[in-house]
Amino acid sequence: MRIAVFGNSHVGMLRAASTQDEFDHCTFAWMARHTPGTRDFEVRGTSIVDTTKGRLHAPGLEAHLDLAEFDAVVIAGNTIRVNDVARLIRSHFVPAWTGATKANQIMAAGKRSGKQLYPMTEVALHATLRALISDNLTFAWLSALHDAVDIPFFVVPPVFAREAVLSPDTERHEAFRSIADQGVFDHLAQAFRAAHLDVFSAFGRATVILQDERTITHGFFTKDAFSRGATGLDPAKAYAEDDMLHGNPEMGRLTLNEIVRNIG
Repeated sequence: MRIAVFGNSHVGMLRAASTQDEFDHCTFAWMARHTPGTRDFEVRGTSIVDTTKGRLHAPGLEAHLDLAEFDAVVIAGNTIRVNDVARLIRSHFVPAWTGATKANQIMAAGKRSGKQLYPMTEVALHATLRALISDNLTFAWLSALHDAVDIPFFVVPPVFAREAVLSPDTERHEAFRSIADQGVFDHLAQAFRAAHLDVFSAFGRATVILQDERTITHGFFTKDAFSRGATGLDPAKAYAEDDMLHGNPEMGRLTLNEIVRNIG
C-alpha cells in the first residue's frame, strides 16, 4: 500500500509513527514545509511539485509526487490553527453555549474591566470556521487534485492544544486560559470538528480523520501522553519541551491506523 503524505509541521507525528512494525505493509512518501513555506507548491496535473528549489527542512522529503502512483493521499494540517480558534472565542462568546445567566455575567464583567466580549451566534461561528478552512491550503490542494486522481484522500486537521496550556505557569497561548471560565471547550471542539466535516464533505472521496477521543481531555485539549515528545518533520528532532501544538509519535500511530483502516 503506497501512501503519499504532505502538509505542514503536523506531518511530523505521522512520519515518526510510520516506522513502527504495524505499518510494514505500507510505503510512505513525504512532502512538507513549515508554514508559510508550504505556499511554495504547485499542482500540475496529477502531481504536486515543490518549487522551493531544494530548500528542504528535513531529510527524506520529496520535491515531486505523482499521486497517480499512490493508493491514497493524506493532507495534514493547513486547515485552521486551534490557537486561532481560541483567539476568536477570546473576543467573542456564544450565548447559546453559555446560557443566559452566564452570558449576562460575561457582559457585565467586560464592562467593568474594559475588555468587552461580543456575542456571536452559533451560525455565525460555524460560518466563520468554514470560511477560514475553505481559504486555506488543504482545501486548495484538495480542490486541485481531487478530480485528477481516482484515489481516496484523507484530511488530518491540526491536533488540539496540549492540556499544559491551561497551567497558570505557561507563558504562551494565553488565549486558551482566557476562555476557560466560559466553560465552552466541549462546544468549541464540536464546532471545530463539524466545520471540517462540513467543508470536506463536498469532496466525495475525502475523509476527515478526527482526533481520537482517547487522546482528548477537557473537551478541546490533547492529553500530555499524546503530545509530550512531539517531533518535527525530521523524526530524529523533537520539538522543545514547551511545544503545545503538535502530536507525538503515539498520536501519529493512532491517526495512521485510522487512515489505513479506512483505505481497507
